[in-house]
Amino acid sequence: MMISDERIAHMHGVAEYMYEHAGEYGLPADDMYLLGLLHDIGYLYGSDNPEVNGERLLKRNGFTLKYSLAVGNHAKYISDSIHPIKERILLIEADMHIGPDGEYMSFRDRLNDIKKRYGKNSEQYKICSDNIAWLEEYKNVFLNNWDK
Repeated sequence: MMISDERIAHMHGVAEYMYEHAGEYGLPADDMYLLGLLHDIGYLYGSDNPEVNGERLLKRNGFTLKYSLAVGNHAKYISDSIHPIKERILLIEADMHIGPDGEYMSFRDRLNDIKKRYGKNSEQYKICSDNIAWLEEYKNVFLNNWDK
């Protein structure tokens, strides 16, 4: 199975975004670049459960649990987590700002892109909509209280 050129462009865009914003989260920029680059690597095994496949691949290759869990859970609801990890929050933020061709998009434009591709009633759209709402409302509060 191959990863499409479009998917590779998206992965590269997410990696660049994560590298540029890692400092806001107090995370190592080089690690975040690599995490962003690999976040959709599970598509090598097809489109069924790519996040789970990516998580397994990262675990098998010695990545930290935080990084493999961030990949495995980046397409799930943030609001379901009691204490989401910074790596996952940054990954979701990056994923929601980078379009399918690797271009930066506003959250609203990205949500419209997802609605066009999957439909407004799709699980993908619902998760992305919920995650964007969480990021807009809670990200700064969450990060400002991380060490308290």
